[in-house]
Amino acid sequence: MIRSGLFRSYCYLLAFGGGFSVMLLEMCAFRVLQTNFGSSIYVTGVLLALIMIALSAGYYLGGAISKRSSSLGVLFLQLVGAVLYAALVDGVLAEPVLDWSFGLRKAMPNLLAAQSIPPSVATFILYFVPMIILSQISPYLIKVMSVVAARDAKDASVTSEAAVGATSGNLMAISTIGSIVGTLLPSFVLIPHFGVGGTMRVFKLFIVLLLVLGWAVAASRQRALMAITAAVSIIALVIAPRPAMSSEPVQENQRTLVFESESHYGNVKVFRELDGDGDEELVLMPWRGYEHSQVHPKKPLKNQFTTAHINVGVVRGAKKYLLLGTALGGVASALMDLDPSVEVTAVEIDPLLVDLAKKYAPRLENPHVKFVVDDARVFLRETQETYDYIIADIFAGEQVPVHCISLEFWQLVKKRLAPHGVLHMNTNLMDNYVPDGLAEEEAFSASRHLQSSLLHAGFASLFQSEFFLHGHLYAFAEPTEPAALRAELADYARVENHSTDVRASAALAALTLVPVPDGRRAVRPFSDAWVPDHLLHLKQNFGGHLKSIVHAKDKPAWAEFEHRTDLHAIVARHYVEFASSDGPTVDALQRYMKGPGGTRYCEDVERWMNQSQESPYPDLAKYFHTLALEDCHAKIVEEKHATGPFARYLDAAWNISENRAAAALPSLLEMSNSLRRM
Repeated sequence: MIRSGLFRSYCYLLAFGGGFSVMLLEMCAFRVLQTNFGSSIYVTGVLLALIMIALSAGYYLGGAISKRSSSLGVLFLQLVGAVLYAALVDGVLAEPVLDWSFGLRKAMPNLLAAQSIPPSVATFILYFVPMIILSQISPYLIKVMSVVAARDAKDASVTSEAAVGATSGNLMAISTIGSIVGTLLPSFVLIPHFGVGGTMRVFKLFIVLLLVLGWAVAASRQRALMAITAAVSIIALVIAPRPAMSSEPVQENQRTLVFESESHYGNVKVFRELDGDGDEELVLMPWRGYEHSQVHPKKPLKNQFTTAHINVGVVRGAKKYLLLGTALGGVASALMDLDPSVEVTAVEIDPLLVDLAKKYAPRLENPHVKFVVDDARVFLRETQETYDYIIADIFAGEQVPVHCISLEFWQLVKKRLAPHGVLHMNTNLMDNYVPDGLAEEEAFSASRHLQSSLLHAGFASLFQSEFFLHGHLYAFAEPTEPAALRAELADYARVENHSTDVRASAALAALTLVPVPDGRRAVRPFSDAWVPDHLLHLKQNFGGHLKSIVHAKDKPAWAEFEHRTDLHAIVARHYVEFASSDGPTVDALQRYMKGPGGTRYCEDVERWMNQSQESPYPDLAKYFHTLALEDCHAKIVEEKHATGPFARYLDAAWNISENRAAAALPSLLEMSNSLRRM
């Protein structure tokens, strides 16, 4: 016979273990989905909804099974199933399932489906089964313990009903305590120190211990079954560990994986490859499928996307820089390579990335570089320093975190900026000007809401460049005229003893920076009270803008627009042509550019530039998207061997995109001369 007190204590331990294990798995699931699919509200909602469905199903099944049996042996068998399934997933299925489900994004019809269906599939396969099993524990134990309580009661007719209520309350309370521990322990100890793989081993070990203890308290006729289940679980624990991450070089496609580890904020990979010139390049991948940044460790200024972060600061002679987000230290390395005497404060929330930056960017071993491990917004609230140039390059996955894009955040940034200071932001957003004047109802543009936030925060002048399709945004503390800024950049580019890489970057900025109109204030600014996270994930929202243009062609204003010869009208007509026939998507644009429609598009732009009486570059920066650059370069430069102004622009832009500043610079200087006539 089992002593009731010992049995009751063990049941309470099982209830604690059920709550603990459910939340431990949930925290692991959050981390796995975050590092593979991002941290959008879609991913979070999908995970929570599926877990709630699994819990509901488990509660129902636990109650239904308890009607047929009150033996713990049935429950133990299911726990063995949970351990075996977790071992199979952790040791074999996890990576193939995540790879396959991530690949489903390309097959999805729209952004909402791409953000929600693939993580739903991954969650269902990886976590649904053990969640259902673990959630059966509490309802099953209520039946088991109620039977024991009723048997032990002197007056069963009176106390059995009371026993059910008391037993249920006690079990749910203890299960909830287990859930609290299962939330906090993985969050602050297990995942930060041992990663998801180590945390899953803790889960399996914990279930095995519960089974071993169950063997100790079970009746003799149940011990044989318990011994078998415990042995099977121990075998699963031992033979199916998650493959360990390694920092040893591993060849993967055309690049070498030189580092892989789990940080506090995701799975971090660093690849080494050679660029087209044979120079070493490091690529940071903070989550599956997303390359955050590229760094040339031996030539930090070579990467033109990186150099675009600092060009205005260098041209204006900034001496004190604040970097909010450092990744592999590309921007800080570029600054040190150019002028080791400038002061750089680099704020990065992930301590692993700080270590990697120091490891792979030796120029950062400089007393003028100060690393701070902190959240950018917290740092801004606490520091009293001011800076000449602030660079905000903050991302959670592919998106700026909502607390670092609001009006209140930019007000903090503005306070930390010197009176003549400049803010540069890598937004990963795109401001599309083609629908302007056409669409009766504008598509959502996160870029314009962000611009409004900056203007409301007190920045006097804004400029944006779409050349790299990442929305490089420059915000000036003092009023800045476009002509004066362009001249300042172009003048710097003409000085031969300046860095060739920075000269090319400055000249390109002179050609591509577009002033943001002050009327953007009328757009609702992002704020702590309003940041529509689900819309922020639209990023460029190219499809939405294309739809608005297609709808505009049926309006009376289109007749006039259709016969105009300016670049805005040319681009709009071609966009309507492919979007109406092939769909309003980036893929449709790329297909169009490969065919005869793309040839006509490139030739129309070439003809417009040849006939332009004024400098064409401000309009080119607004309406000619870099999405068409590669195909127009192939059609105009490589096939036609054209030598006119459009060919010069395409060739220079192509060289910039390939990080060949020296090859691009002569044409960029020639083109920037036209700005003096504006």
